[in-house]
Amino acid sequence: MLRLPAAYVVVSLAAVGCASVEVHSVGTGGAAQVFDLRGDSLGPLESEAQRLCPRGHQVLRQWQRYAQSDSAALQWLGGATNRISGREENLALLTVQCRA
Repeated sequence: MLRLPAAYVVVSLAAVGCASVEVHSVGTGGAAQVFDLRGDSLGPLESEAQRLCPRGHQVLRQWQRYAQSDSAALQWLGGATNRISGREENLALLTVQCRA
């Protein structure tokens, strides 16, 4: 009886985990675009920055929370929990300026 509800929780968390990159355009007043990217880790953020800036980009700010004692599964679960609760405690942040 307990397996069915647990399966629903796992599937729900897996679906939430798919949306792991948030992108916000930041106005600079200049010709070069600036993007603020947030997510669970820097790898997907860097990939998104390359997609947004095909001519390359300069990193203006970069941050990632590291918890050496946490396993990858616990880090993922923490990120999924933050997204469900609506808290802005992302695990990684990347701000880039595209090359013109």
